[in-house]
Amino acid sequence: MFVCKRTGEFCRLSLFVCILALPTARTAGQESSFEIDGFTEPFRTIAVATAETGVVVALEVSPGDVVAEGQLLARLDSDIHEALLEIARQTMHSRGKIESARAEYDLRLQRMKKFEALRAKGHARQEELERARADVAIAEAQVRAAEEEMLVRQLEYEKAKALLERRSIRAPSAGVVTEVRKEAGEIVAPNDPQILTLVQLDPLLAAFPVPIRQIGKLGVGDKVSVRMLRSRKQVEGVIHFVSPVINAESGTIQIKVRIENPRGRIHSGERCALEPSAK
Repeated sequence: MFVCKRTGEFCRLSLFVCILALPTARTAGQESSFEIDGFTEPFRTIAVATAETGVVVALEVSPGDVVAEGQLLARLDSDIHEALLEIARQTMHSRGKIESARAEYDLRLQRMKKFEALRAKGHARQEELERARADVAIAEAQVRAAEEEMLVRQLEYEKAKALLERRSIRAPSAGVVTEVRKEAGEIVAPNDPQILTLVQLDPLLAAFPVPIRQIGKLGVGDKVSVRMLRSRKQVEGVIHFVSPVINAESGTIQIKVRIENPRGRIHSGERCALEPSAK
């Protein structure tokens, strides 16, 4: 015989039966304070690929490497593109045509001025002056055409430079390399463009299946408390996503909480518990 914790009375029932009768920490009457188990996952998983076709000549990272945004991950063969860039550079710096056009314009302009002076004194015909003026207009148009061609050459150089840069695969964001799918010497083709997998672990997401009766209390942007089950540490998070779809089998709606993880102390895949904070 012992005192039952539920009724406060002496009870002859077995201890096991009495324990089953006790309310749990997550009863319907305690909806203002509930806890839901979940797990962490990467904020983003990126299949790093390229639209270029070629052979991988260098792989700059390995699985587990932490990379910064813009860091070089791999390089494709680029001999032809480097040659095309050099041709475009030489063409862009070639100024013979524009200098010739400007010299012709200056010559035509001086000739026109002489005809204007002669015409003013009556020593030249009007037709000769008009012809000289037309020659100046033609020469001026040739200068403009040469300048426009120079602009096109500069754009061709920038295009060649961009095409060469695309042979270098860089990290689209900071993260950790989890899988390398191509090694040096392998071909990258349109039907298999992925080179490696990169995951973003700062921030992290924590996914929770929330019962329908509780979802009305939660919305995107709400601050919540997340307890890491391994370290028992409490961290603050912000609701990043609330699924518009109800899981019919479990009667839950998935939400995802954004957790800042600047030092990488929280691992992806850790078990955790959701504890909404008071607003």
